[in-house]
Amino acid sequence: MILILLGPPGSGKGTQAQKTARQLAVPHLSVGDLLRKEAAKQSALGKQIGASLKQGELVSEAITLQIVRERIQQTDCENGFVIDGFPRTVQQAQTFNKLLNKLRRKPDHVLWIDVDAESLLERLSGRRICPNCKAIYHVKFRPPLKPGICDRCGQILIQRSDDTPSVIEKRIRQSLTEMEKLKSFYHAQGILRTIDGNREEWQISDEIMRIIRNVRLFMTIEV
Repeated sequence: MILILLGPPGSGKGTQAQKTARQLAVPHLSVGDLLRKEAAKQSALGKQIGASLKQGELVSEAITLQIVRERIQQTDCENGFVIDGFPRTVQQAQTFNKLLNKLRRKPDHVLWIDVDAESLLERLSGRRICPNCKAIYHVKFRPPLKPGICDRCGQILIQRSDDTPSVIEKRIRQSLTEMEKLKSFYHAQGILRTIDGNREEWQISDEIMRIIRNVRLFMTIEV
């Protein structure tokens, strides 16, 4: 199964993608994490990625597609994957479909997690990340047991360079403009579902799994 989770920055798509991937026993591919991992290598490609991330700009489509192409062709993705943070534009979605077609695959579901702009700003500005195990916290909504320390591995939590208010507002504006076009693209294919992201985390998770189970049941009956 190939599941795409879409939503503006701070919508919780990364957290939901992790949980859903565990439930489906497939890899979770965070394109944002893949790009940051490459940036940390300080290679020529990584430096280009790092410069874009620090300025709150989208990484070029050519670079992003290269990173995604290499990752989905690894053996652990043979039975499917859950991907978030990609695609970001209609052009990326079209190219991604072509890439999957070559591999004789296609997206099964595309889920849009809808959250209002004011909530997004509050969520992102208070978000903290563990640089080691990638656990996500929030100073207000999901604080660690010890302030500033990861519950899982004990590392010091950090605030991403693109989680500052000025960069956040820029990211939200860019994201929502492109996402409206992207939603229309997937809606036309009949695989888009919209989920209210202004609820508790467990409620969103339950709805995602209900959607997946219902579609699977429908497909089984049709066959």
